[in-house]
Amino acid sequence: MLARCWAVLGLAYAVLSVVGESTFALFGPVVMMLTQWAMARHPHWVAAGMATVVGIVVGGVTVDGLRPHLDRLVADTLSVAVAVLFSLVVFTLASRTRAGAGRRNGMGRWSE
Repeated sequence: MLARCWAVLGLAYAVLSVVGESTFALFGPVVMMLTQWAMARHPHWVAAGMATVVGIVVGGVTVDGLRPHLDRLVADTLSVAVAVLFSLVVFTLASRTRAGAGRRNGMGRWSE
């Protein structure tokens, strides 16, 4: 999933830089793509919530730190990529911790 998100970000950056657009409006679709993936394959609401909060905080801090030093489009792209990375790490760790508390049922899912 990380590779897909980064591929979408890279493609969007390439297209927007060729067109000459200086704003980056792909944060929403990337978040929707991650949300759809998380809810369809891993229905862990707590882990998804934690990943969302971490992604928003990391993305905000990263974009604030990068914009003074880089072009706006580059800073926005990198901040979304870093936010996705941190969100997926938090989601993976939180869902595994939560899953370790239960046991697998017949459908291959964790239950309490």
